[in-house]
Amino acid sequence: MVLSPMTVTILIMSVLGAGWLAVRERVARLDLQQVYHVASYEQDQRKARFYFRTVWAGLFAGAVSVVALNLFASLPFHPSQTHNVLIGASYGLGLWGLLVIGLVWTQVGKRVSQPNSDGRSPLRQSEEKKQGDGRSR
Repeated sequence: MVLSPMTVTILIMSVLGAGWLAVRERVARLDLQQVYHVASYEQDQRKARFYFRTVWAGLFAGAVSVVALNLFASLPFHPSQTHNVLIGASYGLGLWGLLVIGLVWTQVGKRVSQPNSDGRSPLRQSEEKKQGDGRSR
């Protein structure tokens, strides 16, 4: 059976992506043994560390992929099966790195776009609340 580089690329991306999603689900889980606000704070801390490390892992994977592809392009391979697997694995690793960086930045952008995301910014109030309704109680 001859494996094409695209098949190996999809296989590598699927395995790495499933692993990343499994770890992310574990990190994003609330600890039900604690009070909600403490568990939520610790969950946010774990997610922040995980996303930070994931971005660096994605950048490292992309860099390793580029170096490997450059190396494999200059080496002659006699068995084409080995060449296909190495090229496909390199592409898969690099594409996984880019995909993970995109996923993390999507999560960061979603979080930052929420009102009062830093905990210090004032929330925008509607005109009704600013002026009051004119009735005294």
